Amino acid sequence: MLGGIFIRWKIPVAYYFTPDSVDGALLKPIIEQIIEKTESIGLFVHTVISDMGPLNLSMWRAFGGIFANRNSAIRNSIVHPLDSNRKLMFIADAPHLVKTLRAALLNNKSIELPPQVVKAFNLSDPVVQCDHLTELLDIQENLQFKLIHKIKKQDMKCSTFNKMKVSKATNLWSRDVSSAMKFYACEKGKKEYNTTAH
Repeated sequence: MLGGIFIRWKIPVAYYFTPDSVDGALLKPIIEQIIEKTESIGLFVHTVISDMGPLNLSMWRAFGGIFANRNSAIRNSIVHPLDSNRKLMFIADAPHLVKTLRAALLNNKSIELPPQVVKAFNLSDPVVQCDHLTELLDIQENLQFKLIHKIKKQDMKCSTFNKMKVSKATNLWSRDVSSAMKFYACEKGKKEYNTTAH
């Protein structure tokens, strides 16, 4: 599918039925052909966006130099195949990123923010803690009016089906949760909660 950046439009350009086990490298020439044909009519392709399933990650690797892991810097661009003065970016779709971030917090119980983020937002603590959210849920459990009404205790467990729901992830990173955490941080004098709220 092609879509506009500055003007909202989208159009399907290809559709393939694939078996369960297909090599993502087979997608590379298809994407290159789509980019070539798209640019031949005067449009510019700047980014390839996909979910982070194994097929698409394999396709990213086939383009060479695209990877991210714990021990290295993220590399998500290559020299554009049609113009060496441009880059072609590879980005995961937003719903997948939000779900992955939620799963990381629930599985690891904390996420450490980079020093530049802590400094830029004047945070007192660099760590987002899952326990802060759990504590807030415990406090409001018996209250009639809840500050964060869209999150339940069972949402804090990353079960097989629960982790696939985008709504569960967006609820966790919502403005309501952020506001409730900031309120709680102010009321209880717990500055470290502001990092989780942020």
